[in-house]
Amino acid sequence: MSKQYMQFVGWDLPTAQRKAISPHLDAQALGDVRDLDISPDGGFFAVSFAGSRPRLLITEFATGQTTTLQGFCAIIGMSRDAARIAAQRTCSGISEPSTVTILKRDGAVISERREGYSAESLSPDGQFLVDIQTGSDDGDDYLVTRDVMTGKIIKKLKLHLLSEPSDAIGHVWLTDDEYIVEAGAPEGGGSFGYYRVNVHSGASHRIRDLGLHPGSTVSLGSALIRD
Repeated sequence: MSKQYMQFVGWDLPTAQRKAISPHLDAQALGDVRDLDISPDGGFFAVSFAGSRPRLLITEFATGQTTTLQGFCAIIGMSRDAARIAAQRTCSGISEPSTVTILKRDGAVISERREGYSAESLSPDGQFLVDIQTGSDDGDDYLVTRDVMTGKIIKKLKLHLLSEPSDAIGHVWLTDDEYIVEAGAPEGGGSFGYYRVNVHSGASHRIRDLGLHPGSTVSLGSALIRD
């Protein structure tokens, strides 16, 4: 976010040029910003707003053209080319069960599950929603994959990241089949590292070239890691 230009901006790395990824915003709009998300191919940016006028701004990076989708204040994710967008109408928090809406880039609703369930991220191919849940009986962490159109559970896989206790924290998709999960130390004691987890088998592998930076923002989809 650029306070100088009063809008979100990004850098086009091949040309080293700054590009706007949102229209100009006033002070009230800046205070209502909720989320920022990038499509897996880097072609589209989404900014969501809460407050009295919840909405999503979907901007195509190449052209700067922005589409406004009214009534949504939280974004779960975008597929490639922003062909599918997963969003929420409520502002209580993405990690809490809520209605999940799947839209096209033009705002057409193609699926909406009103019974409510948790969802953390949309797969790059737009086929699955993923969530990490803690079992009420055993206290173990599970990776839950749902069909994006029906909301039905496809897989519920127990996570085996480490032999010692750890808290699984979901981040972003690495590929259509792998999701990045952080093994956090219990009670906020730091990080044990990042793992790529296969959403079909549950197999996990440590990502050795990511350091341990508790509290850092990890954005693998845009090849960016910021403290």
